[in-house]
Amino acid sequence: MWAAKKKILDSYLDSADSYDELYGEEQARKFRVTTQLIQPTEEDFVLDAGCGTALLMEFLLKVGCYLVGVDFARSMVKKAKSKIRSRKVDFVIADVDALPFAPSSFTKTLAITLVQNLFDPVATISELDRVTRESGFVVVSGLRVKWPELLTRLMKNERDAKLVDIPDLNDIIASYQKTPKFGSMNLNLQT
Repeated sequence: MWAAKKKILDSYLDSADSYDELYGEEQARKFRVTTQLIQPTEEDFVLDAGCGTALLMEFLLKVGCYLVGVDFARSMVKKAKSKIRSRKVDFVIADVDALPFAPSSFTKTLAITLVQNLFDPVATISELDRVTRESGFVVVSGLRVKWPELLTRLMKNERDAKLVDIPDLNDIIASYQKTPKFGSMNLNLQT
């Protein structure tokens, strides 16, 4: 599995300098949907799993919430750190499959445009759940063309997630609220 992860890592190491220019506009559309889903406040402690160059974090920083960005591509984190200097933001170089945080650390956990890079989406989603507080929100997205049917079943059946598939976005976005008894709760989205 490490060889496959290394291949993905290498592709991101090479794209850090051009990522914002290539994907910034598309990502901003996803972020607008994501913020509508989670409705962040300045009291939130938000994890951006797979933060890349911190495009989402720049978007959320305007709300004033506390942010932690995680990415395993050192060049992406370096670029992110060069763009954001705030006492409300931290960056960690780590793998989203083994997050270095205590359980229930975050009120909102986001993994935007990440699913297509996962080798075991079920395990990764479980890890995102682990670091999210009860009643917290989890939002994941991935490229529509690589969104596995397994993930649709996981999100709808086990987490009762809201799946958002907007035609002009390249991603499918799934969101759910972590609840103690049932694991998740449906969210309403105005489209």
